[in-house]
Amino acid sequence: MDSRIRKMAKLLVDYSCEIKKGDWFYLSTDSIAGKPLYDAVRSLALQRGAHVSDHFCYDHHQTPGMLDYMFLKHASKDQLKEFPRFRLTEMEQMQAYIRIEAAENPQENSSIDPGKIALRAKAVHPVLEERLKKKWVVTMFPTQGLAQEAGMSLEEFEDFVFRAVFANKKDPVKEWQKLSEYQQGLVEIINTAKRIRILGPETDLTLSVEGRIAENCDGHLNMPDGEVFTSPVENSANGKIFFATIPSIVDGREVGGIRLEFREGKVVAASAEKGNEFLQAMLNTDKGSRYLGELGIGTNFGIQRSIKHILFDEKIGGTIHLALGDGFPELGGKNKSAIHWDIILDLRGGGEISVDGHRLTVKKDYIGLE
Repeated sequence: MDSRIRKMAKLLVDYSCEIKKGDWFYLSTDSIAGKPLYDAVRSLALQRGAHVSDHFCYDHHQTPGMLDYMFLKHASKDQLKEFPRFRLTEMEQMQAYIRIEAAENPQENSSIDPGKIALRAKAVHPVLEERLKKKWVVTMFPTQGLAQEAGMSLEEFEDFVFRAVFANKKDPVKEWQKLSEYQQGLVEIINTAKRIRILGPETDLTLSVEGRIAENCDGHLNMPDGEVFTSPVENSANGKIFFATIPSIVDGREVGGIRLEFREGKVVAASAEKGNEFLQAMLNTDKGSRYLGELGIGTNFGIQRSIKHILFDEKIGGTIHLALGDGFPELGGKNKSAIHWDIILDLRGGGEISVDGHRLTVKKDYIGLE
C-alpha cells in the first residue's frame, strides 16, 4: 500500500475525528475506487477499538451534490419527499462520521432536473443536521474520473491530492498544526471585525460580521482543509459580486460566470453565463436560499489551482468564497435553508477584501492584514 494512503488514514482516524475505543462511527465511500483508503481507515479504526457502521459504495447521508443517480432519475415526487427516518435514527447513534468521496463519474447527475435535487435536499436535511453535531470529516480519494475532471493524469492527480492533505510530508499532523496556528491570527481579526468589503471586477459588496464568530478549519472537518469562515449578518449584504474565473460544480453541473446582486442581505438579481437554469432553481429552493450562510477565506497554498471540486477549490490560498443558504448557528448564523452552496472568488488575479478598512493582502504563501 502507498505510504501516503496510510498517512491519510491516520490523519482521518486519529487527527480529524479522534476515533477512540468504543466509538461508533459511520464510514462511507461512493464507489469501488475508494476501497484502498476505505480499507485503511476501517482497519485502523478497528485497531483503535471502534465500532464501524459500514456503508461501502452506498450512503444516504450524502449531501445533495452526491445523491444516487438511479434514485434521482426514477423517484417520484412522493419518493423524493419521503424523509428517511431510520437513517436519522442511525446517525443519532454515531459518535463520528467519515466520508470518502471517490466518484468514478463526476458528471453522472448532470442531466438530472435541478428541481428534483432541491426537493430531495429538503427531505434529507434533518439527517445532515444531525451529522453536523458529530465529529466528522469529508475527504477525497483520487480516481480516474476525478483526475479526468481535473484535467490531469491519475498519477498527477494522486500527487495533487496527497500534497493538499500534507500526506507527502514526513509528519502531516505537524503541518496541520502549523497551519492552524497561522489561521488563528485570521480568526482573531474576524472575531473583532464589523464590516467587510469585497472589491474586484464587477464587484463591490459589503457585509457585516459584527458579533459573529470565525472558525479555524484545520483538518477536523474537511481533508484537505485550510480556511477561516464565519456566517455574515443575514440582512447586511449590499452590492454586487461577479464570480469570474472559478466555476462551481454541483451535481455534475458546471455553473460559471455567476453574478449576484444583494439588497439588505437578499439576492435580488442573479445570472450565470453557464448553468443559469440551475442557479435559478437553487435560489428558489426556500426562503433562506437567497441569503448568505457563509463567508470563507482560503488559506491552503498547497492547492494552487481549481479542479472543479468544492472540497479543494474553496481552500485555494488567495481566494474567498460565499455560500448561499444554510448558516452556522454555532458561529452566530441564523439563516436556515436546505442548501449550502459555496461559490468562489479568486483574489490572486485582481480584487481585494478589506476588514474595517484594513486590506487583507495575498502574498506568495499567506494572506495578511496591511
